[in-house]
Amino acid sequence: MQDRLRLLKETVQVRENAESLLRALIEAQVQSEAFLAQSGQRDHLRVVTGKSSLDNAVASTKRMIETLTRQIEQFQASEVMSR
Repeated sequence: MQDRLRLLKETVQVRENAESLLRALIEAQVQSEAFLAQSGQRDHLRVVTGKSSLDNAVASTKRMIETLTRQIEQFQASEVMSR
């Protein structure tokens, strides 16, 4: 039981860290887009693929947060069911 509780706490902490990372990535994305617009430059990866590396990082981090949230919800549901 203690191991399960520890695992839940660690998973919640990882999700919180991922949420902080997502906020930082979004802020970096805004700054990058502003710089590119101001300097008249283009994001070459976005030109080629349709998405920037920051777009990909934001999307990946969002998927990670969704996965962690599902894991936490499943753990909490299994705890309720086992009582």
